Amino acid sequence: MSFTIKTALNHLGYGVDIENILTNSYTEEHRKYHDLDHIKDLLALVDPTFPQLNSVLSAILFHDAVYNSKPVPTGFNEAASAALYVMTVSGSRREVDAEEVFQVVEIINATAHHEKDQILLSEAAQYMLDLDLSSFALPWTLYRLKDLRVEEEMISIYGEELFRKGRVLFLERMLTRDRLFYIHDGWEDLARDNLERRVAMLKETSKPLALAG
Repeated sequence: MSFTIKTALNHLGYGVDIENILTNSYTEEHRKYHDLDHIKDLLALVDPTFPQLNSVLSAILFHDAVYNSKPVPTGFNEAASAALYVMTVSGSRREVDAEEVFQVVEIINATAHHEKDQILLSEAAQYMLDLDLSSFALPWTLYRLKDLRVEEEMISIYGEELFRKGRVLFLERMLTRDRLFYIHDGWEDLARDNLERRVAMLKETSKPLALAG
C-alpha cells in the first residue's frame, strides 16, 4: 500500500476542509519544491506498518504548510506549520490524543535542523527526517531535477548570491554528520556522493571569472 494525500487524510479521519487548507498552502505561487509534489513523494515512501504511522502522516502533511515567500529566521516556518497543525486538528472532528499532537509538533520542528545530528529524537521523528531528505539519495539526474526546483524557489526568496553561500554551508554541514540517515542505511552512500558533487558544482560556479589577458 502506498499513501496519497487523499488516502493519508482518509486514514487520519480528516475531512475535505483540511484537504482544502493544505491544498491552498502547497499551491502558493512561490513554491517550486516545497509543494504538493514534495508531499506526494514523501507519502509514497511511508511504510504503512510503521508503529507511529498517524504521527508520521500528519507530520508529512503539515511540515511545510507554512512557507514564507520572504526570508524569515531559522525555524519560523516550521514553528508556524506546527501551530497550524495544532489549530487545525483541534478544530477538526477527529479525536487526537495529546501524545500524538506532541509527537507531530516535535517532528515538524525537527525538520528545521537537518544539518544537526538529532539522535535523541523519537524514532518517528528520525523516520520523518529521513524521508524529508530522501531526494538526496536519488540517482544523480533525478536528484538534480529536484535540486533545481529547490534552487529556483530559494533564489526567489534569498537572491542568487545568498542562496549559493547558504546552500554550500548547509550541504557541507550535512556532510560533517556521522550519518545523513538515521534509519534508511541504504540511502547513505549515494546521498553523500550527490552532496559532495553538488558542493563542488556550487563552489565552481561561484568563482569569479578570470579577466581576459
